[in-house]
Amino acid sequence: MFRLTTYPLGEAHSTAGAMFSRLEASEDGGVTFDAGAQHDRATDALIAAHNLILNTIDLQKEHFKLQQLEEPLKQCIQDFMDIWKG
Repeated sequence: MFRLTTYPLGEAHSTAGAMFSRLEASEDGGVTFDAGAQHDRATDALIAAHNLILNTIDLQKEHFKLQQLEEPLKQCIQDFMDIWKG
């Protein structure tokens, strides 16, 4: 259906990679920690979560042969595309 990225998962737990991704070089040659809000990363996590839910529903539909979900799922996929098109 859609390609999922694992990037938001890397931000879900305290990892060295997540910590290092927030470090920035300072003007004096040192390193600072960017503690501010990261709206782009939050948006990426929401898109991935929304996508994961739709993929899970599609998997359930296929596995349990729930064809009555076909039309509602198509509408949900279209809604996903409309919501996250930007």
